[in-house]
Amino acid sequence: MSGGLAAFQARAARKAVPLTVHLELTYRCNVRCTHCFQDRTSAPRELSTGQWLAVVDQARAAGALILTLSGGEALLSPHFWAVAEHARSLGLALRIFTNGVLLTRANVARIRALRPLSVEVSIFSVRPEKHDAVTRAPGSLAKALRGLFRLRRAGVPIVVKCPLLAVSGDDYAGVRRLGERLGASMLFDPQIFPKADGGQGPTRCRGDDQMIESYFADPVTRGYDRTSMAPTPADRAPCGMGRTFAVVSPEGEVLPCPMLQVSAGSVRTGRLDAIWSESPVFLRLRAKRFGLLPVCGTCPRSGYCDRCSATALLEDGDLDGPSSRACHIAELRERAWGLPAPEDAPRVARPRLRVLQ
Repeated sequence: MSGGLAAFQARAARKAVPLTVHLELTYRCNVRCTHCFQDRTSAPRELSTGQWLAVVDQARAAGALILTLSGGEALLSPHFWAVAEHARSLGLALRIFTNGVLLTRANVARIRALRPLSVEVSIFSVRPEKHDAVTRAPGSLAKALRGLFRLRRAGVPIVVKCPLLAVSGDDYAGVRRLGERLGASMLFDPQIFPKADGGQGPTRCRGDDQMIESYFADPVTRGYDRTSMAPTPADRAPCGMGRTFAVVSPEGEVLPCPMLQVSAGSVRTGRLDAIWSESPVFLRLRAKRFGLLPVCGTCPRSGYCDRCSATALLEDGDLDGPSSRACHIAELRERAWGLPAPEDAPRVARPRLRVLQ
């Protein structure tokens, strides 16, 4: 991240400007990924097109610069095109999250006209038997690859996302080569979240330690890695939720992040910009500082720890406590990099597979 961009984001965080608003247009999906953290049946009463357009207006009024259109599968939403086109008419940048199955010639042509900031597509493996085992949708890899190459030919910026899963994560190098061929940015993620209701099923899909350690030890990975050996500054926010980022669910609930299903209010009964400014949920989150976290605030690993507050809550029971998964991943980084564990680092706890009550 450039110094100018980092400074801009820091100012936005201090002023609590929601630079990015994430719109979950629907929880409906055309694949059934084994590690999915959403409940596909939990939002039967989706917002109307008119309500979504009002949300876009209110996001702009709150200071948003980027809208992320997501799902479920965003392209399944009957409101997708109206919302996307309205956002662009207001000068908002667009990011589109998709599994790639619906990237037909016609859809890619319309996406190209939107000039999105990026289209982000999840590819779990370049081997059909592995990718399709994750999506549980035969032929899904072939459709996603056709869509990716259509995006490339159309000149649309692409991000390829690859969670490091047990069934497919050992093919991360193949996915990386695909991304390089496409000229795409790439994101590899060893986290794999619990379900948003605390169910631990998705965590059983995580790649094993040997595979993740090999990923971190790969010289190419080291070239992409942007983590820091320096501890996180004490005055920094634990994460962007409530400061530069908010989510609107399919039914209109305003959430701090997709994983933290704590409603700050509903756009059915209030304005998004007012909820952002006044909700006690967001005000409490804005008061948090990394240095005030009772364990993580002084941890020497914090610069290369991918701690997620929502995962700390869902997997370990404390929004402000350590995430046992993040602690373990930081330890795997140390092994891969040949670093000794810091003497004053907290003891790493293995993830506890349980349901949050």
